[in-house]
Amino acid sequence: MAELTEIDRIIERRRQLLAESARLRGELAGDVAALSSTIAWIERGYVWGRSLRVLWPVFAAGAGFWLTRRRPRHGRSIISRVWGWWQLVSKAASLWKRFGPKKPAPAPAEESQPRQQLE
Repeated sequence: MAELTEIDRIIERRRQLLAESARLRGELAGDVAALSSTIAWIERGYVWGRSLRVLWPVFAAGAGFWLTRRRPRHGRSIISRVWGWWQLVSKAASLWKRFGPKKPAPAPAEESQPRQQLE
């Protein structure tokens, strides 16, 4: 009889493990489906980016023409505005270096010769 109850216990444990295995397989299938849609989106983006790679020189040339065109806005071109901002930032940086918080002074070095003891 003791062997029958042990066998029954093992059979019940096997049923529980099979049920848990089936549940986990279902969860895994859902995760794989969600992952496959994400991978498809990444693949589409990669293909789209590769197709745009051919057009980058055209975009660069257009940006160059746009930056160098002669149409001042409020009396100033884009280059002069950038130059003005550059001067402002460099002046602020030099003032910060001059008047900003200073780094702590390094600790004095130990003397290389031993001190003479007073008697």
